[in-house]
Amino acid sequence: MRALSTFLLLFIVFTSFAAAQGDIANWRKDLLADPLLARVEQKAQLKRYDLGSLWIADDNSTVFGFIGKNHQRIRVKLISAETSRANSFVYNVAGASLVGETFRTFKGTISVASVRFYRSIEPELAAEQHVKKRGILLADYRFVEEGADPHTGVFTGTLFTAFYIDDAAKIRYDDIEDGADAFRNNQFAGRWRSLDGKMDLECNWGDSRIPLSGDLDIGDGEFSPNPKYFKNGWQGFHDAYINQDAEAIKQEQRVWWANAVPKQ
Repeated sequence: MRALSTFLLLFIVFTSFAAAQGDIANWRKDLLADPLLARVEQKAQLKRYDLGSLWIADDNSTVFGFIGKNHQRIRVKLISAETSRANSFVYNVAGASLVGETFRTFKGTISVASVRFYRSIEPELAAEQHVKKRGILLADYRFVEEGADPHTGVFTGTLFTAFYIDDAAKIRYDDIEDGADAFRNNQFAGRWRSLDGKMDLECNWGDSRIPLSGDLDIGDGEFSPNPKYFKNGWQGFHDAYINQDAEAIKQEQRVWWANAVPKQ
């Protein structure tokens, strides 16, 4: 009976993992299939740029994430991202995560896999926002949490980032449509797996919205967590931005990662 229970548990974990991986693969494929994007790979055009600033530019109070089927809230902050000496498309990253009161630092890599530029730029963007080129990149990430207890693990998955290049030939985080219903950026979709291999959970986060979040996000114009998940770490968000509770707002906007600068 014990062997059967173990088999069933492993089967459930495997099928859940396979389904999630399929969702991510389709999501990745759909992003590149945007008809407004160039059809050919253009990664070489970004070789001269330092992309690290794209991932540490966000206001962390608008970075939302979940871990596991119950959509437990997770907060993630990338603190530094520096180009690898060995490969200009690989970045050494340091950051931190917070789930409830469980705080972890991590380090790892972001490896740029694909870049596409939009075929054309709207005249008003060129004139008013000084946009010369606009595009997206897809990357693979692997972040290893520091520590050795059962709730320490590894984040892996796919990252989507939108950027633009301005008239001064500088690369910028694309926040041009910030405030619009569809705005989102730095979308991380993947898994968190404990170091002992006993836990393997879906874990996604992003700026303003969360990719592949199921029924967690019920907001129209902006992110809004489903009340059924309030007990899983989302009550504070509701109290802050729906009820406008001053203490809750303070907690949402605090620099919770202040002492988390892990060594590279």
